[in-house]
Amino acid sequence: MLCSYLQKCLSLTTFTLCLDENQIQNSGSNHLGMALLECKNLNKVSLNLFENSISDQGIYYLANNLSKCLNLIDLNLNLSSNLVNSEGAIELGKALSSSQSLRYLKLCLSFNNIGADGAFGLSFYLQNSSSLKYLIIDLCANKLKSEGVVKLESILHLFLNIYHLNIYLSKNGIENNLKNKMQRKIFKNKRLVCKYIQI
Repeated sequence: MLCSYLQKCLSLTTFTLCLDENQIQNSGSNHLGMALLECKNLNKVSLNLFENSISDQGIYYLANNLSKCLNLIDLNLNLSSNLVNSEGAIELGKALSSSQSLRYLKLCLSFNNIGADGAFGLSFYLQNSSSLKYLIIDLCANKLKSEGVVKLESILHLFLNIYHLNIYLSKNGIENNLKNKMQRKIFKNKRLVCKYIQI
């Protein structure tokens, strides 16, 4: 019902939706993405989908539809406490990096099961974005462990277009020496005007 009404809002430019703890699952994620795609003038979207049993397939549906919103500039997407694994995180990064208009991106993916490979894949694709300038990623409690930090640290220098970068990596079982190394590397990056890391 919500999605059918949303599809009729053709002149909508800004959209905020909070559906936390509603169990919309993959089908709901798909319908929501398709409805947003019909709103051709959207430039700012904020979706709170915390704890909705959305798995990798649902992430794929949603991310691909959002990436096709040609005027989307600002996206705030909260997918914390869902069923996102490494494949879903990679597909999310791949889809969003293909957007030619997205400049501001905030991704909250805490308390999922993304792991080291998922975190690396997500970041690898996002650093390929030609339009993205402002990036906040919350990967807390995702079983990255020390391997994940090593992989992330290896591609930090590839974020050539981004000038504002915040990364949240706490509750991932990371060794202290690697925490310090990661922090030193991000703060040495002179291209970043604003930088913050929580490990």
